[in-house]
Amino acid sequence: MKKRNILSVAIILSLTLSGCALLNSVKEEYTKEPQITPVATTTPLVTTTVPITTTVPVTTTTVATTTTPVTTTTVATTTTVVTTTTAETTTEKQGYKAGERTMAIYKNVFNSGKSPITAKVSLPYRKEDGTYENIVATIAVKDGRSGMEFYLGGVRLGVIIMDKKAYLIMHDKKIAIEQSEESLPVTLPDGIKGFANGEYENAEFTSGEQKINGVLYEYDEIKQNGKTTRFYYEKDKDILLYISDGDTLCKVLDYGTDIPDGLVSLPAGYSVFSLEMLKKYGISF
Repeated sequence: MKKRNILSVAIILSLTLSGCALLNSVKEEYTKEPQITPVATTTPLVTTTVPITTTVPVTTTTVATTTTPVTTTTVATTTTVVTTTTAETTTEKQGYKAGERTMAIYKNVFNSGKSPITAKVSLPYRKEDGTYENIVATIAVKDGRSGMEFYLGGVRLGVIIMDKKAYLIMHDKKIAIEQSEESLPVTLPDGIKGFANGEYENAEFTSGEQKINGVLYEYDEIKQNGKTTRFYYEKDKDILLYISDGDTLCKVLDYGTDIPDGLVSLPAGYSVFSLEMLKKYGISF
């Protein structure tokens, strides 16, 4: 009886141990962390950089400058009538012949050189340092004498040419300095003197067009005694604006026959010195 009971207990114990082992096995299976298989990405991320290039062309324009105050450019020259290819009215349509306008001034205004001649002009004055300054001067020609009066730096000055002698007049010091006409710091335009000397009576003129400071003018030209003089007019009009003696260009502001007193004669009471004497003794004013 005792043996049977011992056997029964042994069987029950064996079954109990087997059940615990089975439960532990199931528990381990369910308590394991799940294994996640990573999914590989077969398509790599591709980035493309597109460079942006902007080319901006830079254009520079160089403007030339010049220190010469008056620029002249010859456009056309003719010995009879001025013509032009522009659509504007030409001197040919206007009817001006070569020298016609200049001779009209000579005959009608100055009575063919018999009347006194005066003009107000702007022209260059040569200073002691060799540079030039534009001045406004009153010019007069009468009985073979010519004179000029102007202001420079607020000082009243004058020039007189008479009896083949030239004088620089310094009114503030009441002196006259005798010198050659070539040594004068400013000269009377030959074009003005030519009206008084009768040089244009039977002269042969040519005509043409020329630019002065970018403006187109018409001119009458005369060549006498190796000199060339041009008289410039507003296009298609008889208004005299410039006179050129080659290297010197003067602007004509006015002209007529009324001469101011004392403009062509030495003022009374002025002392006269020669330029050579002043240089010899080192005298300056």
